[in-house]
Amino acid sequence: MKILKKRRQRQANDERDERQEIRGALDEALQELRDGKLLGERIVLRNLGFLFFLTVLVVSYIYNRNAVEAMYHTRVKLIKEVQEVRYKSLAIATELSKISSRAEVTRRLREAGLDLETSKDPPVVLKK
Repeated sequence: MKILKKRRQRQANDERDERQEIRGALDEALQELRDGKLLGERIVLRNLGFLFFLTVLVVSYIYNRNAVEAMYHTRVKLIKEVQEVRYKSLAIATELSKISSRAEVTRRLREAGLDLETSKDPPVVLKK
């Protein structure tokens, strides 16, 4: 039992030491960043062009994503509008076919008081 307790204590101490080392390294890196030492190092200065390239790449990626989202929203809006116009067109076509039916034309002629009748003879095609 004592051996297990000692082993657990050692593991806990090791984990605590690792966390303190990581925290210390992080604090050290943040201190260097605040002091400006990080930007003055040779490795950063040698790769400054690459860092600038990466910055331009990230900015262009963000701009492109926003532009695509705006185009997508416009497309969705236009699709809805086309669908509404299509439904309206179908309703108008249905109403027009109802109005232009033979029975409806005859009824409207009677209501208007015109003495017109439908022809009993079939239509004749005139040739030139």
